[in-house]
This record gives sequence, structure tokens and C-alpha cells, in this order.
Amino acid sequence: MFVSSNRFFSIASNTFTKCEKATLCLSGTSCKNVKGNKLIGCKDSNTVMIIKESDIKKMQKNTVTDNGKHGISIGGASKVGKITGNTIQNSVGNGICIFEDSKVTAIEKNKIVNSAIGISILNSTCDKANGNTIQ
Repeated sequence: MFVSSNRFFSIASNTFTKCEKATLCLSGTSCKNVKGNKLIGCKDSNTVMIIKESDIKKMQKNTVTDNGKHGISIGGASKVGKITGNTIQNSVGNGICIFEDSKVTAIEKNKIVNSAIGISILNSTCDKANGNTIQ
């Protein structure tokens, strides 16, 4: 799913399986909530990408499994309020990666299992990271 629009209220309760490119890509958009989605088996790219100055209020309770690069990637000077309660398993790269001058208010209560790196914050800002489980 590729979303590049000025406003998108919610992306919720979808199931994506075995996609060959980024499974969920929000580019230059504003979205209140990305919630309860299942993203499984995206082997050749980042599974969730938030890029190009997107503004997302909450990313919560999503399940990301068996992905080829990073589970959740926030880049391109994007803003995300809270990344909370997500489960990310079997990432070749990072479970959660914040990069390219992006800003996240909170990374909380996420479970990241069997990823090369749990959470990376590169040339970006995160106000707080609390209660995450990285195994």
C-alpha cells in the first residue's frame, strides 16, 4: 500500500503478506493512526516506511514479521508522535529505525524479537524510549 496524499485519517486492521517491495509506505502524508495491521513476509525491502516529511500521530499495535530489512523505518524529516505496542519479529536489519532528521515523541512498549538491531536513532530525535522489550 502506497499513500501519498495530504491527509489520510487511519490505516487500520489490514493484513499484508509476502509483498516484494515496501509493504506499507506513507510518503509526504499526514495520518492520525496506523493501528492493528499485520505485515508478514516482506523479504526484499523495509516493511513499514514513513518518509518525505510525513506526519503520523500514532503507530500502534501493528505486527511486523519476517521482513528483509527494517521493520518500521521513519526517515526523510518525518514526524511520528508515538510508536507503541508494536510487535516486530525476525528483521534482518533494525526492528525500528529513525533516520534522516526525523522526530519521534515516544517509542514505548514495543516488543522486538530476533532482529539484528532493536532500535536505531540516527541523525534524528526521540524524546523518550521506555518499556520496550528487545530479545
